[in-house]
Amino acid sequence: MQRVFSIEYTLSLSGTVTVVVYVASCMCGCTTGSVRASYVFEAILEGVVGMLWPAFNAFGDLPVGIYRATLAEVIAHFGHSTTQRIAMPARLEHIYDLVRRTGALQRFVIFGSYVTAALNPRDVDIFLVMQGGFQPHDAPLEVQPLFRHDTAQSALGASIFWVNAETSFADTEDLIIGWQTRRDLQRRGIVEVVEHDSE
Repeated sequence: MQRVFSIEYTLSLSGTVTVVVYVASCMCGCTTGSVRASYVFEAILEGVVGMLWPAFNAFGDLPVGIYRATLAEVIAHFGHSTTQRIAMPARLEHIYDLVRRTGALQRFVIFGSYVTAALNPRDVDIFLVMQGGFQPHDAPLEVQPLFRHDTAQSALGASIFWVNAETSFADTEDLIIGWQTRRDLQRRGIVEVVEHDSE
């Protein structure tokens, strides 16, 4: 079994990680004939730096794609720097907690200004994919306002859209891809909240 005796890494502000792992080539663990390797580092890095976010592009957006992260990682990255941003995580956590009480949440996607470089996003834009068979009137009373767009906007400061995965006329993947398109037709990255770190 090879022994790791030195790990060096640097994390840039843009989220780029440079890694060198030195592994002893003999059983005794001495440094003679050591080799460079990187295959063991991914698991180690996960507990050190968590989610690595890309730099914003020239428009202040994430590069095109769907970035999967835990809610804690989302808040750690986007929930600071201005008074407005610092106030929004509690709102986001409350909404996430409410929708999970339905027991029917399939996907929780965040798009719009909150996941951009905007200093003062107006609200949180959320797209929910609910499991087939879900109907808002079956949800707990305190959760039902989430599924009334105007009510959610005024009471929770969130613009929430949702579909039932079983009855939606459009494919949910196509809908999620659609939220990556801005009003000026430029593409942008969006964020999907997951329960655990994606593999």
